Amino acid sequence: MKKVVAHIFTKDKMVSFLVNEMLGRFVGFVIGMWSTSLFSYYVYEKKSFKNLFGLAGRKKVLVSTTPQWLQMVISIVIGFIILELINYFFKHKLYLPIWEFIKKYIQKEKIEEVESGSKEIV
Repeated sequence: MKKVVAHIFTKDKMVSFLVNEMLGRFVGFVIGMWSTSLFSYYVYEKKSFKNLFGLAGRKKVLVSTTPQWLQMVISIVIGFIILELINYFFKHKLYLPIWEFIKKYIQKEKIEEVESGSKEIV
């Protein structure tokens, strides 16, 4: 029984599962919360009796253009779609070409930096 559990729950499998799930959920949450900010904006309070016709400080007022329940539904849907896309990319290892490109770009910058540094010294 111990061998079966050890075979199923290896360190590599646990780390990859945690990284994939945590990254997908975090990015999905952030995108979902960001999408709710698209539905509202701030304006300054108009001159009126409340603020002594502009003599008192003008307050920032949040104006929401859509109902709050609709904002929540849209943010949940967008967050879930992003979560699933990230999990799909990790399952099918579609991030590897991007990672290789980033590595090559960083190496290229380091080589150029070293070359330009050696020319300046001479």
